[in-house]
Amino acid sequence: KHLTASYQGTAQTAPAPGLNGTFDLPLPSVGALFAWLNQPLAADPGPLTLHLETVSDGGKLTLRNAALTGKAIKLTAQASVDATKTPPSFEAKIDIPQADLDAYMPPAKPAPTAAPAAPAPSAPAPATAGWSTVPYDFRVLGGANGHLAISAAKLRYHGQDITDTALDLTLGKRVLRLTKGDLHVAGGSIAGSFTLDASAAAAKCQAQADILGLQLRPALTAFAGSDRLAGRLAATADLTATGATQQQMIASLAGAGTLRITDGAIYGFDLAKSLHQIGSLRLANAPTDKTDFTPLAGTYTIKAGVLANNDLQLLSPAATVSGSGTVSLPPRSLDYTLQTRLAPGQGVAAALAAVAIPVQVTGPWSRPNVQADWSAALNQIKLPGDLGKVAPDINKVLPGIKLPKGLFR
Repeated sequence: KHLTASYQGTAQTAPAPGLNGTFDLPLPSVGALFAWLNQPLAADPGPLTLHLETVSDGGKLTLRNAALTGKAIKLTAQASVDATKTPPSFEAKIDIPQADLDAYMPPAKPAPTAAPAAPAPSAPAPATAGWSTVPYDFRVLGGANGHLAISAAKLRYHGQDITDTALDLTLGKRVLRLTKGDLHVAGGSIAGSFTLDASAAAAKCQAQADILGLQLRPALTAFAGSDRLAGRLAATADLTATGATQQQMIASLAGAGTLRITDGAIYGFDLAKSLHQIGSLRLANAPTDKTDFTPLAGTYTIKAGVLANNDLQLLSPAATVSGSGTVSLPPRSLDYTLQTRLAPGQGVAAALAAVAIPVQVTGPWSRPNVQADWSAALNQIKLPGDLGKVAPDINKVLPGIKLPKGLFR
């Protein structure tokens, strides 16, 4: 016996169905219930109790003193629904002083190890690769009008504390608005707003976000399952889209934004090692490899689903990298150029340190083609002497490079 429920009060059927009374659902052991469901928890968070008080007045229902209480969670709520209106209206408020969601989640199962698939030959991506053409169904947004406010002092999810969360949502005439969205997580803050207007066949979306001081590695580990990128993120985005399907939304995406990561690192990738192997375009990817950088910064614009950037900058001890190009979202393809300049020292001669190595990244996201333009790079070396003076430096830094005949004249 894992669940017992009790209700004390009356029920009405006219003029509208309703309840007047108190409902209680005590759960002696959350851990025992999950074990019975074959989803055992790492530890039993103990008992959990749900308490509700309802008051009905004709077609109006009021929920008072609602509470969900346990060792790892405390939540209170107030709500009212007026079914005499067309469509019905609601008003609700939820306060969460604390909620350790990790305590109520089964441990993550390790992902099965799969053999790497053989690379398939690259092919041009279709104009709308992978995006759904199934029409959105937003009819549910026409089912009610109302307001919901949520505040959470402290949430814990995948080891991360999310504090001072405040969300304010309104729904009216098939328009959903998040007019206030604020939270603090991973040492930073996220603020934003969102509007989904489904009053017409082609829905309209508008989103705005400001991120300040977010520590990327703990945030990505908790919410994306990746620990490859570290640093402190500051970013902005202001985006709009219109469409009746995902494909149409992506094709209409427009807006602008900024990105800056300071005190950053890329784990599992060594830029210096990769540059020394770039003669054969082999990228170092040992788990212990690491590339430090500060900063990585750039701005972007988006028009008709095509993101354009012309000021990407990355500074690391191994090299400086600048970039420009486009990312086409509808076909999921890239057309981007990176200009890499080796840092002097570590066997890099001054003449080579001044050389920009253009690297073209093109093709589909899943299998991009990476090609270094060596003629353009080596033509930048202007030496009056013979080739023998610079060839040892080039072969030491970029092993495997065959210098074109007549390159230096």
